[in-house]
Amino acid sequence: MTEEEIIKRRNEEFMELLERTKQIKTSWEIYEGIIQNKNTDKKVSKRMYVDHFLMASILDAFMYREALNLQELLTIVINHQIPQFFVFDIPAKKIDLIIANMIKLGYLEVYRKEQTIVPILQLTELGITILQQRTLQNLALTSFYSYQSYKLDKRAINLSLLAILISIIAIILSAILTSK
Repeated sequence: MTEEEIIKRRNEEFMELLERTKQIKTSWEIYEGIIQNKNTDKKVSKRMYVDHFLMASILDAFMYREALNLQELLTIVINHQIPQFFVFDIPAKKIDLIIANMIKLGYLEVYRKEQTIVPILQLTELGITILQQRTLQNLALTSFYSYQSYKLDKRAINLSLLAILISIIAIILSAILTSK
């Protein structure tokens, strides 16, 4: 796409967005007092961990070769980089979404050779710097430990509540037994 085509497409998308917002009768209809956000601490922390881990895995895949087509990249990431439980635990399009985000962030770039139909991906200078500094790997580890500590905190709270309940039951039983 040329720069003019990109600008034209963005303008069309913006005009479409404006048309959709004009169809909204009042702003009050949007906010009916119902909270639409269904994100919990667990979902957010797990999503951050998965996103950072997948980004780090995608960058690590480029240690094998300088440029990879999409099929090779997915094969390396799914078969060699991520644990088996991840494959069944994440949505099918999650890796594609992460790759698209990495292109938007400037870590990867897409180029096509003349005779290929499948897009070929390669690291940008920023992607190489991020890979050398192991930034995404550190973020993945930090997210993992945050997620694990969140799970441990929840378990500790549940155990504390159970201990309080047992203590209350013990106090009641001792009061009943001593009063007889």
